[in-house]
Amino acid sequence: EEIASRNGKCKDLQNDITKYQNSLMEAKSKHDEEIASQNEESRSLQNEITKYRNSITDLKIKHDDLLEEIASRNGESTSLQNDMAKYRNSLTDAMKKHNDLLEELASQNEESTSLQN
Repeated sequence: EEIASRNGKCKDLQNDITKYQNSLMEAKSKHDEEIASQNEESRSLQNEITKYRNSITDLKIKHDDLLEEIASRNGESTSLQNDMAKYRNSLTDAMKKHNDLLEELASQNEESTSLQN
Protein backbone atom coordinates (compact mmCIF):
# COMPACT_ATOMS: atom_id res chain seq x y z
CA GLU A 1 0.00 0.00 0.00
CA GLU A 2 2.82 2.39 0.86
CA ILE A 3 4.49 1.71 -2.50
CA ALA A 4 1.17 2.10 -4.32
CA SER A 5 0.57 5.38 -2.47
CA ARG A 6 4.05 6.62 -3.36
CA ASN A 7 3.61 5.47 -6.95
CA GLY A 8 0.32 7.42 -7.09
CA LYS A 9 2.03 10.54 -5.72
CA CYS A 10 4.87 10.02 -8.18
CA LYS A 11 2.37 9.82 -11.05
CA ASP A 12 0.63 12.96 -9.76
CA LEU A 13 3.99 14.78 -9.65
CA GLN A 14 4.84 13.53 -13.14
CA ASN A 15 1.46 14.77 -14.38
CA ASP A 16 2.07 18.15 -12.72
CA ILE A 17 5.54 18.30 -14.29
CA THR A 18 4.03 17.49 -17.70
CA LYS A 19 1.39 20.22 -17.24
CA TYR A 20 4.06 22.76 -16.31
CA GLN A 21 6.23 21.70 -19.26
CA ASN A 22 3.26 22.06 -21.60
CA SER A 23 2.43 25.47 -20.10
CA LEU A 24 6.07 26.49 -20.46
CA MET A 25 6.17 25.33 -24.10
CA GLU A 26 2.91 27.18 -24.82
CA ALA A 27 4.25 30.36 -23.18
CA LYS A 28 7.51 30.03 -25.13
CA SER A 29 5.55 29.56 -28.37
CA LYS A 30 3.45 32.69 -27.66
CA HIS A 31 6.61 34.58 -26.75
CA ASP A 32 8.29 33.51 -30.01
CA GLU A 33 5.20 34.55 -31.99
CA GLU A 34 5.17 37.94 -30.26
CA ILE A 35 8.86 38.46 -31.01
CA ALA A 36 8.29 37.47 -34.65
CA SER A 37 5.37 39.92 -34.85
CA GLN A 38 7.44 42.71 -33.30
CA ASN A 39 10.32 41.94 -35.65
CA GLU A 40 7.94 42.19 -38.61
CA GLU A 41 6.60 45.53 -37.30
CA SER A 42 10.15 46.72 -36.79
CA ARG A 43 11.09 45.79 -40.38
CA SER A 44 7.98 47.53 -41.65
CA LEU A 45 8.82 50.67 -39.66
CA GLN A 46 12.43 50.55 -40.87
CA ASN A 47 11.16 50.37 -44.45
CA GLU A 48 8.90 53.39 -43.84
CA ILE A 49 11.78 55.29 -42.26
CA THR A 50 13.96 54.47 -45.26
CA LYS A 51 11.26 55.72 -47.65
CA TYR A 52 10.92 59.00 -45.73
CA ARG A 53 14.69 59.39 -45.49
CA ASN A 54 14.95 58.90 -49.27
CA SER A 55 12.12 61.38 -49.82
CA ILE A 56 13.87 63.92 -47.60
CA THR A 57 17.12 63.37 -49.50
CA ASP A 58 15.32 63.83 -52.82
CA LEU A 59 13.64 67.00 -51.54
CA LYS A 60 16.97 68.37 -50.28
CA ILE A 61 18.52 67.75 -53.69
CA LYS A 62 15.57 69.49 -55.38
CA HIS A 63 15.85 72.36 -52.88
CA ASP A 64 19.55 72.76 -53.62
CA ASP A 65 18.83 72.67 -57.37
CA LEU A 66 16.19 75.36 -56.94
CA LEU A 67 18.58 77.51 -54.90
CA GLU A 68 21.13 77.21 -57.72
CA GLU A 69 18.44 78.14 -60.24
CA ILE A 70 17.46 81.16 -58.13
CA ALA A 71 21.10 82.21 -57.84
CA SER A 72 21.50 81.84 -61.60
CA ARG A 73 18.37 83.85 -62.30
CA ASN A 74 19.43 86.48 -59.79
CA GLY A 75 22.73 86.71 -61.65
CA GLU A 76 20.86 87.08 -64.94
CA SER A 77 18.56 89.65 -63.35
CA THR A 78 21.51 91.64 -62.05
CA SER A 79 23.11 91.51 -65.49
CA LEU A 80 19.86 92.66 -67.10
CA GLN A 81 19.52 95.45 -64.55
CA ASN A 82 23.08 96.56 -65.31
CA ASP A 83 22.30 96.51 -69.05
CA MET A 84 19.11 98.51 -68.43
CA ALA A 85 21.08 101.06 -66.42
CA LYS A 86 23.58 101.39 -69.31
CA TYR A 87 20.75 101.84 -71.82
CA ARG A 88 19.03 104.33 -69.52
CA ASN A 89 22.26 106.30 -69.22
CA SER A 90 22.74 106.12 -73.00
CA LEU A 91 19.16 107.29 -73.50
CA THR A 92 19.69 110.14 -71.03
CA ASP A 93 22.87 111.13 -72.87
CA ALA A 94 21.09 110.92 -76.24
CA MET A 95 18.16 113.04 -74.94
CA LYS A 96 20.61 115.61 -73.60
CA LYS A 97 22.42 115.69 -76.94
CA HIS A 98 19.04 115.94 -78.71
CA ASN A 99 18.03 118.87 -76.50
CA ASP A 100 21.41 120.52 -77.07
CA LEU A 101 20.96 120.12 -80.84
CA LEU A 102 17.41 121.53 -80.61
CA GLU A 103 18.75 124.55 -78.75
CA GLU A 104 21.51 124.97 -81.29
CA LEU A 105 18.96 124.67 -84.14
CA ALA A 106 16.71 127.22 -82.45
CA SER A 107 19.67 129.52 -82.04
CA GLN A 108 20.66 129.12 -85.68
CA ASN A 109 17.03 129.70 -86.75
CA GLU A 110 17.02 132.92 -84.77
CA GLU A 111 20.25 133.99 -86.38
CA SER A 112 18.94 133.04 -89.81
CA THR A 113 15.72 134.97 -89.22
CA SER A 114 17.71 137.90 -87.95
CA LEU A 115 19.95 137.82 -91.03
CA GLN A 116 16.96 137.55 -93.34
CA ASN A 117 15.41 140.60 -91.72
